[in-house]
Amino acid sequence: MWDDLAEDKHSIKLIESFVAAGKPIAIVCHSTGALRHVMTPDGKPLVQGKEVTGFTNGEEEEVSH
Repeated sequence: MWDDLAEDKHSIKLIESFVAAGKPIAIVCHSTGALRHVMTPDGKPLVQGKEVTGFTNGEEEEVSH
């Protein structure tokens, strides 16, 4: 997974603000990695107890050729 969104503090805070406000979030392909450090308002990982799927780096490379 590309590190840009997964490690971007602004992206993490933006997604957390959407979660706290009850706004919908849509994520596709390899961008599921952006949820890596996102926490719920009660301090738990957003993806805890959820099934998350996405493209791996290898799959992303295969479809972009």
